Amino acid sequence: MKTGLNVEVDLDENGNKKNQVSFAGLTINPSVFIEAGAGVGIDIAKLEVYVHVSVSMAMTINEDFSFDQFETGAAVGFNAVFLFFSFKMDLVGCTAGYDKEEEDNGSDGWYFKWSLCGKEMRSRMARSAELPEIPGANVTVEPPKDTSGTQNFYTSDDNVTPEIMPMAFDLDGVPFQTSGYGSSAAAVKLADGLNAAAGYELLTVGDKNYLVYTISRERNETGRATDSTQIVLSELTTASSNGDEVKGLANPADPDSDRPYIVVDRNDGQDDGLGDLEFGTLVNDGKITVTWTTYRDDAYENVKPALTEEEVLAEISRHVCVKTASFTPGTDTGFTDAEVVSGEKELAGYRFLPKAVNENVVFFGEAEPYSEDVLKQRKEEYKSYYESAGRKRAGWKRRNRRSVCKCKL
Repeated sequence: MKTGLNVEVDLDENGNKKNQVSFAGLTINPSVFIEAGAGVGIDIAKLEVYVHVSVSMAMTINEDFSFDQFETGAAVGFNAVFLFFSFKMDLVGCTAGYDKEEEDNGSDGWYFKWSLCGKEMRSRMARSAELPEIPGANVTVEPPKDTSGTQNFYTSDDNVTPEIMPMAFDLDGVPFQTSGYGSSAAAVKLADGLNAAAGYELLTVGDKNYLVYTISRERNETGRATDSTQIVLSELTTASSNGDEVKGLANPADPDSDRPYIVVDRNDGQDDGLGDLEFGTLVNDGKITVTWTTYRDDAYENVKPALTEEEVLAEISRHVCVKTASFTPGTDTGFTDAEVVSGEKELAGYRFLPKAVNENVVFFGEAEPYSEDVLKQRKEEYKSYYESAGRKRAGWKRRNRRSVCKCKL
C-alpha cells in the first residue's frame, strides 16, 4: 500500500512562487502466492517437483478509481539438492495480465507471456501489431561459463562447526543480557560456485569414497571459454585436524595440499590446458579409471573470425578426441598421463558418451557426418523418392475415389 502528496510550484506574473499541495491517492498492491510440491531423496541427492500459482493486482484510489495492473501466473518446476549445490528452475510457466500503461500506449492492455526452462520467451500483446505471435522455444547453444572466480572447495577443517559458548553477553545500553545460544552454523558443504551444468560421479574404493567432477580451470592459458572446463578427482574425507568427524574434500595424492583435488587430464605430468567435456568412470581392482572426451589442440585452427558463437562450437565439436587415464588410491603420483583412444589425428566424426568397460576396453559413440557431395546425392535421392511416393499416393486416391463412385452407383 502506498500513498503520498503531490506538490506543484507555480510562478505568478510577479515571479512569486505559489505551492499547491494535493493528495496523490492511495495505491493498493494485493498479491497471493501458493506453492505445493512433492519429492524424494536419498543421502546424496534430493528432488522435488512443485507447482506454484500467483495472483497480483494494483489499483489507485483518488478522486477517480483506477485499475492499474492485474497479473496471474502458474508454473511447474523442480528443485534439486545435491552434494555440491542446489538448483531450482521453473520448467514451464505462463503469465497473463493487464497493464493500464500499455493501454494508454495504444493496445488494449492485455498480454500473455510464457517461459521455458527459466528463460522467458517473447510475449504477445493483444491487438498489438508490433509484437509477433508466440514463437516456438528458442534453443541456443553457448560455451560453458567460467566460474573460476566464484567456485570454492571445502575441506573437513572448513566444515568444522565452532562450539557455541554457554554464556550470555552484556550489551551497552541494553537492560538485559543476550544469550550466546543464538549463534548458528552453516550446514556441511563440499563446494559451491560451480557451473550449474557441472557433472559428478561418486565412487567407492575399499572403505574410501571419491568424487570425480567438473570445475573451471584455475589458469585458463588459452583464454577461450571452451577450455575453462576441467575434470578433477577429490577424496571425500570425514576427519578434521582436531579429530571431529566432518565431511570435506581432500587431495587424494597429497592430503596436506591446499588444492583438494588432482587433475585427471595430464600430459607429461602437467595439465594439458584444453577443455574437458563428458566423462565416465570405472573402479576395477582398486584402481579408478576415467574416460572422457576433450578438445584437441588444433580445434581452433580452421575457425574464422566472422563465425557466430554457435558456428564456432559446431566447428570445434569435430576436433574432439577420447582419452583415458587411471589413478591408484594410496599413491602420491596422481593420474597416469592421458592415453588417446580415438581422434588423435583423424576427423572421422563427433565423439560422445565415453565409458570404460574394463581396463582394456573403452566404449564411446561416434557420428560421422556426410560430405557435401554425399549429402547432395542423398538429398536428391530422398527428393526423388518423396516425389515418386507422392505420385503413387495421388494415383491411389484417384483409384480409390473411382471405386467409391462405382460402389455408390
